[in-house]
Amino acid sequence: MKDLNTFRYCIAIKKSRKIINVVMGWFMLIVSSIWIILTAIIYVSEQEFGFFTFLGAILIPLFFLVTGIIGIFSATKRVEVYRGFVVYHKGFTKKEYPISDIKTSKSQTETYSVGYYEDRVAVTGHDSVTIFYDKNGKPIFKFGLAYENVERLKDDVKKARRK
Repeated sequence: MKDLNTFRYCIAIKKSRKIINVVMGWFMLIVSSIWIILTAIIYVSEQEFGFFTFLGAILIPLFFLVTGIIGIFSATKRVEVYRGFVVYHKGFTKKEYPISDIKTSKSQTETYSVGYYEDRVAVTGHDSVTIFYDKNGKPIFKFGLAYENVERLKDDVKKARRK
């Protein structure tokens, strides 16, 4: 009899992108934290600028603080595949799904707007995305080209659905 707790493989962001996400996330966290602390110290010690100027100076690094946290959490998103079930990790949360309860979609091309070249021509990007659903049809997770082993999980889900 096969052991159901045997680890098989992991779907995670590719190493180079993970390093970039973590480094940029920590950089944004550190810079925004320093900016907020220095702004608060200057406001308290000198009080030469008004409260609304202080509030505006604090709101700018808050955007970078939130973006840094999102970048670090995106680097921790992964799926571990065991025999019989799948464990989805995102940040500090962990959810388990039986592999027989998961459905998959065909790979879809997702197009998004990047910006405009010389304010005339729209520049778009695309990503091949695979979405996995639970037995009720609710999307559980989706993975694009930046992740490894997605096709392998897709094949395992199809095999489990046939049984």
